[in-house]
Formats: sequence, structure tokens, C-alpha cells
Amino acid sequence: MNLDKSYYIGKIKLFTLFAIILWILVAIILTFSPLEFSDENYLSNYYTFRLWCLPILVFLYHIISIFKKNDLKQKLVHLLTSFGYVFITVFIMFISILGSMCGNIESGDFFVNKNNISTKIVRKHLDCGAMDGDYPKYKMYKIVPIGHYFIWSTIIDTNSIDKSEWKRMKDEN
Repeated sequence: MNLDKSYYIGKIKLFTLFAIILWILVAIILTFSPLEFSDENYLSNYYTFRLWCLPILVFLYHIISIFKKNDLKQKLVHLLTSFGYVFITVFIMFISILGSMCGNIESGDFFVNKNNISTKIVRKHLDCGAMDGDYPKYKMYKIVPIGHYFIWSTIIDTNSIDKSEWKRMKDEN
């Protein structure tokens, strides 16, 4: 079986496109679902990876596309547009970093589930550091670990929980 280079280029391009789509889906899921990282270090590593991954993937996708072009003029135009795509991607990523300056800060455990001690109810507030001049607005969240790296964090009303399932850890005041 004799495979030419266009077969391999097509496979690499398909893999790169799949990686770009996967990257976008993960960003959407982490933005719009209660799924969160279990540790701030994991979140920081994710943001760093996110900052560099997409521009590199977009650039790689367009560079691979250049190999399918026959004309030198087409190759140069494609190369210049790929730099433009990368610039736009980096610009969008820096804007998203500015938008992610705020984060939920935990204020301690208030309840622990008697059947599963890793499931707990904590108090959180949105903190934007120096950009935040308002007093914190606390909310109670039920935290359910999903593996080692993720948690499922949903708002919960502590007045409506079954007190027989939960052990109070400290006073809420």
C-alpha cells in the first residue's frame, strides 16, 4: 500500500481540527456548567494551557493547509491569513483572561455529608480582587467531587436540606 504525503497531511489536519473543537467544547462546558476544578493550581494550569493551546492549534491547522496549495502566491496568502487568525485568537484569549479575573472564594466547610465525607456544603463569594469594591455576597454551595481534578458545585438552600444526612462543621455566622 503506497500512501502519499497528502494522506498524512489530511490526517494531521483532521486531528488538529478535532483538537480545536475539543478545546472549544471544554471551554464552553467549564464556563456554563457547575463543573469546576477542585484546586486553584489545576485552574491556573488550565488557563495557561488554554492561553497557548488554541493559537498554536489554529496556526498548525493553517500551516498544514499550506502544504496542499500548489501556487507560491496561494501559499503566501494562506501563511499571512494564518498569522491573522493567530493574532485574533490571541487577542480573544487576552480579553477572556481579563474577564476571568474574578473567582469564587470558599469561606470554609459548613456541612459534611454523613454518608460521603467528601461531599460538603461550603460558603462562597465572588471576589474580583482590587477591581471589587463591594462587600461579599455569600452563597451556599453543595460540592460533590468528580474524580481527583473536578467538583460539581451547585447553589443550595441550607434551610431545606435534610439535617439527618448532614453534619454541621461550624457556625454559619
